[in-house]
Amino acid sequence: MEYVWYPYILSPDTPLEGKKMDGNFDEEKRKKVLKRLKSLGSEYDLEFNNGDVSFNSIRAHKASLYARDNGKFYDFAKEVFDCVFKKDLNIGDEQVLNKIAKSLQLNVDEMNSSIDKGLYDEEIDQAKQAAKKYNITSVPTVIVDDTKKVTELKKYKDFKADLMQK
Repeated sequence: MEYVWYPYILSPDTPLEGKKMDGNFDEEKRKKVLKRLKSLGSEYDLEFNNGDVSFNSIRAHKASLYARDNGKFYDFAKEVFDCVFKKDLNIGDEQVLNKIAKSLQLNVDEMNSSIDKGLYDEEIDQAKQAAKKYNITSVPTVIVDDTKKVTELKKYKDFKADLMQK
């Protein structure tokens, strides 16, 4: 079985400094969503502490593609996730991404040069097209055999059951 990860940028218009999410949901709904994420995330060893700020993830996605090309995708992606949801760090900030890359012994200069030269722009555009094709509006979303779509963070047993349904 082959797994292909495509970057999906939830809010491409988010400024690099990030933005408060207080306008996205009322306070009660935001707290309810965060409580659900914390509960579900614990099963996957994911921690959700940040429910207040949305960050621009475009550069982080491109850096993740660089990490993938250098055999460190999952480690890099986990660190980016932790920066956002556990440490409340801005992944739109190049220095935050550089620190992650350095900690994983990736070549920081080469990573930034690859991103700045547009090496991953086409792949980002292809991912945008795939999101349109499959009507992806949330993460995570898993496409199976080019037809079946499984969405939302859910308990593993439920996720697995959804994947197995015909």
